[in-house]
Amino acid sequence: ATAGGAGHSSKILERLSEQGRLICMDQDPDAIQIIKERIGSDPRVTVVHDNFAHIAEALSDLGIDRVDGILADLGVSSHQLDTPERGFSFHTDAPLDMRMSQEGPTAADLCNELPEAELRKILYTYGEEKNAPRIAASIVRARAEAPIETTLQLVELVKGAVPAKQRRAKHPARKTFQALRIAVSASPNTARAASVRRNSRSVSAAGRPARSSRSSSGRRERKNWNRTREAAARNSAA
Repeated sequence: ATAGGAGHSSKILERLSEQGRLICMDQDPDAIQIIKERIGSDPRVTVVHDNFAHIAEALSDLGIDRVDGILADLGVSSHQLDTPERGFSFHTDAPLDMRMSQEGPTAADLCNELPEAELRKILYTYGEEKNAPRIAASIVRARAEAPIETTLQLVELVKGAVPAKQRRAKHPARKTFQALRIAVSASPNTARAASVRRNSRSVSAAGRPARSSRSSSGRRERKNWNRTREAAARNSAA
């Protein structure tokens, strides 16, 4: 799931038997193209272009009711960050896009159209941004004068909204960009992790799901997910 640039998938293939099968799933068209170019010719590989939240349906369509493992490598990829026009990076000026699937509303649409309370909630929930009220208010004031269309426009708004002390620490816009990316993708880490927990029922008794996430919210979610998995194992053994 979320196969990205096929890095993890390539390593799995190195250890996969000739009878094994690897399902690579991603919603990003660019990622799908990279996966096909890197490992798509391997007969053990099946590439699925879809959101990982639909993994159960995808497996069902392929006639698969049990798997030996699920690896969910969550978050923005290096390719997405290194492609300025995708709008994921707060270091380069580009259209404020952030769409994983390259379809649907952009981050600019959210900034320019959502009510202030909804923006504040997104920043709190998905970015754990303590300055969410200030940043949301700054966005609403700015868009009343002119639309917010680029990444650096948003960066400057965030910088102006947070205390000077926080501007000197880590990049002040990192949490805002994380929150908007998750909101735009309509598949936040918490929902994705819940999807993995639900789909862990499709994992065989000898297998296990695995999840990669570098955010603090992701680490907390992983602990909750592990507890759910352990409880499910106890119930099946009972």
